[in-house]
Amino acid sequence: MKSIFEMSVGDHFAVHGYEHELVFIGPNELRAARIAGGNVFTLSKDKFLSLQRDGQIKIIKQQKTEKPNPSNLTENQIKEMNRRLRYIRYVFNETDSCRSATIVEPILAVYSNTINDKNPPAFSTFARWAKSYVESKYDPVSLAPNFSRRGIMPLKFDPEIEQIVNQRIKEDYLTDQQVTMKHVHENIVSQILSEYGDSNSIPSGLSIPSLSTIERRIAKIDPYIRTKTRRGKYAAKKAFKAAGRSIYTERILESVQADGSLLDVLVVDPDTGEVVGRPYATILIDHYSRCVISAVITMDPFSAATILQAMKLAVSSSYSTFGGLFEKLCVDNGSDYTSKSLKNFCNHLGIMIEFGSPRDPDSKPNVERFFGRVNCQFLHTLRGTTFESPTKRGDYKSEKYACFTLDELKNKFKEWLDIYYHKTLHRGHGRTPEALWDESKKKTPIVQYDYKDIDQIARNVYTRTINGGRIKAFNLSWFSHALKTIEHKFRNKNKNPMVHVYVDTLNLDRVFIRDPDDDGVFIQADSTTPKYTRNLSLFEHNKIQEKLKSRGKKDLAKLDQYALAIARWKFRQDLIVMGDKYAAKQIARLKESAKNQEQDNSIIKEHEDNSISPELFITEFKTHDESFIEPNTDDDDDDEQYEAVEF
Repeated sequence: MKSIFEMSVGDHFAVHGYEHELVFIGPNELRAARIAGGNVFTLSKDKFLSLQRDGQIKIIKQQKTEKPNPSNLTENQIKEMNRRLRYIRYVFNETDSCRSATIVEPILAVYSNTINDKNPPAFSTFARWAKSYVESKYDPVSLAPNFSRRGIMPLKFDPEIEQIVNQRIKEDYLTDQQVTMKHVHENIVSQILSEYGDSNSIPSGLSIPSLSTIERRIAKIDPYIRTKTRRGKYAAKKAFKAAGRSIYTERILESVQADGSLLDVLVVDPDTGEVVGRPYATILIDHYSRCVISAVITMDPFSAATILQAMKLAVSSSYSTFGGLFEKLCVDNGSDYTSKSLKNFCNHLGIMIEFGSPRDPDSKPNVERFFGRVNCQFLHTLRGTTFESPTKRGDYKSEKYACFTLDELKNKFKEWLDIYYHKTLHRGHGRTPEALWDESKKKTPIVQYDYKDIDQIARNVYTRTINGGRIKAFNLSWFSHALKTIEHKFRNKNKNPMVHVYVDTLNLDRVFIRDPDDDGVFIQADSTTPKYTRNLSLFEHNKIQEKLKSRGKKDLAKLDQYALAIARWKFRQDLIVMGDKYAAKQIARLKESAKNQEQDNSIIKEHEDNSISPELFITEFKTHDESFIEPNTDDDDDDEQYEAVEF
């Protein structure tokens, strides 16, 4: 079994069925890259040997052979090979007794002086060269040195100095501060002088490494490790990973790649003509034919809502004739693609999601290249383009020349796809995307759904409570009379009426609520403010809310907040005082009412105890008032008039 120490860069091995290539071998560790995809990982030599002994690592392909190969030689190996070859040929021409040290040593001394070689080989070294040369049937490549087989070199400096050198390289150079090698060397010298000298002179017998020595030490470190520690993991992966194997598909709609990007053009407001900004585009492209099956251009940043909108257009073929239900969606590992709403939509339609590594364009290379093509061939030709960089833009005034509205840009982009892109030979397969789609369509059945049917599930899902037949979210509300009935059912069971709400964040005019009694039924709820929410996106709504808040803050900023706080405090104190006075009046009024009620009750009680008949009352009244005239009680004189009585 071939051990790691006998392997070389370029050898292939398999781990758990995945093939990898060895790309770097260091003193204690190695670095390998996966053939499919190019993902990089590091592993210690001990761990590699352990996995190899356990059978988890199997050697597949070996670049290195027992016989030296001229194409694998480095410049240093070639230089040393020719030096040794000159010695061999000179000695062989001078004598046939090449095994005699007495004869060969003087010849070596003469030739070394001739070529001015300050380090001539000893006889034993020459004998080893001659043996290899003869056994290889006089192949010069056999004299090439194999530096990888050399043992561990002895320490060049004292152990204390070596420790300082290694420490400073690790703590100063291998950091994201990106300190220069010269700076590292200065730190090494300063630390050595501070610990072992008098900070002004170097102690006798103490050797200090030079700048070139530090540069050579750093150069021996794995370049991947250097880049990773100084510029970050993603920069290292991008710099040291090959493109990997190509994606292979056999038919249309087998694999679709999706991505979003900011477009290199400014759009204007259709009413005012003012510059609104750069729009965002979400593109779905079929890998087999390279046809664009869906495109969504909005002012909203790339989000789960934009990818869902693009998915709806693609599956229903609403954007173009190229479209239909596809098998696999290739996306990166961003939060928008890992959202529950996208997974819910794909689960309903049986679409498999394949996630790529973060910041890894190899998982969706075709859509990445498409955006570059859109910018160069279409957007950079429009008035108001921003170009790809300030350097390319130069003195061009993008805001001055901007003239396209968002709707106009959408229409022009669609025309460019139909006239140019789909009818131009594609470098990937040598055909026009439109012709290859039409050819494959004859052999591939295409399933399409009605846009309205899938619109209900291609939404962000939220959990909300029904209150008064309404659903509230984002400071907005939607109503439905059917929701009132559902709410009553929950209330009668003493349950909280929580339901799943499906929201299209690109159009807040309406939402759908899944019926809790029937999962297959969706109830539409309309906005309570239809004029405001019609074609309103959640991004626009949030911006409007932020502006309203900022206006309120500006109103408050115009006021003297300290004077306002004092005035409000006095106002609240006045309310308390007024409340106390009112409460006192109310209590006094209640006490007075209770006292009067007691007096009335005593009078009534006294009257009931001393009650007399009407006749007795009149008799007593007559005795006190002589002017009193007794009324006539005769029934026959009903019409008789009584005289007025004055009291």
